Amino acid sequence: MKRYTLEVTADLPNLKVIADFIASSLDGIGDGVIYDIQLAVDEICSNIMLYGYRESKGPISIDCTVGDRYVQLEIADEGIPFNPLSLPDPDIRADLDHRKIGGLGIYFVKTTMDETAYEFKDGRNILTIKKMVNAPPSAE
Repeated sequence: MKRYTLEVTADLPNLKVIADFIASSLDGIGDGVIYDIQLAVDEICSNIMLYGYRESKGPISIDCTVGDRYVQLEIADEGIPFNPLSLPDPDIRADLDHRKIGGLGIYFVKTTMDETAYEFKDGRNILTIKKMVNAPPSAE
């Protein structure tokens, strides 16, 4: 099992830093899995940056664990307490003119990851996502 950590300021230009961190941490996992995880983490971190801190730019920490058959990421922030998993799933079959704006990103996270969990602990929002992989990561 390998573990990687990153801490950045909740500022939109850091989305590229986060994407690069995920790509380097998951090297050898498979492009499709990396892409899904990058999109999910981008959605989560964008929401933290835009809504979690409102007008400030606090920290976002990412703890990435790569096991033999899974990747788990724990994304933590000190913004406004909010459980994005509590939002109802959007009605993706509704006519576009009748759909509510928003909610598709978190729906994507919930449907592409194998496990999702949220907790508010010690003044921090902690969102954990887990993705199973078909092949073990390459050995270093």
